[in-house]
Amino acid sequence: HYIEKVALNWIDEGITTLDQAKTKVAADKRYFKILSALGASRTVLTPVDKKFMSKWLDTYQFSIEIILAACNKAVTQTTKPSLNYVDTILTSWYNEKVKTLEDIKALDKVFESKKTLASSTTSAAPVPNKVAKFNNLDSHDWDFDEIEKLEREYIERKLNGGS
Repeated sequence: HYIEKVALNWIDEGITTLDQAKTKVAADKRYFKILSALGASRTVLTPVDKKFMSKWLDTYQFSIEIILAACNKAVTQTTKPSLNYVDTILTSWYNEKVKTLEDIKALDKVFESKKTLASSTTSAAPVPNKVAKFNNLDSHDWDFDEIEKLEREYIERKLNGGS
């Protein structure tokens, strides 16, 4: 049944020759390798998945190694890596003319040096002490004995028909 379903899907996609089938299987293997790098264990590619990955592979012409490096960056920098986040990384790299893993390392070094410079300039300024909002209330100096006395008087008045 599975093979029949795959064959019908291929016909729907216009795949009618052995070479087309081999190309389709190879492309799907790359797509699933990318999804696996993001921790996705899906067995079906959605049109959105294919659109993103075709953009990276065909339009940007990134190698699978570059795409997997972006996936790795997304996994290490976020708790929920997504194709959208990987697309942001890869678009940035495309705009920076990244072609190799060495190009990525160079960009990372530049980014880290800018980050170090920014943190050193901001850490020189004194950090104001923040007071938690729930701690800046004036404390009350209530006399609980007086409150109990007033409560007893109120109850007696109510019981005696007074107001």
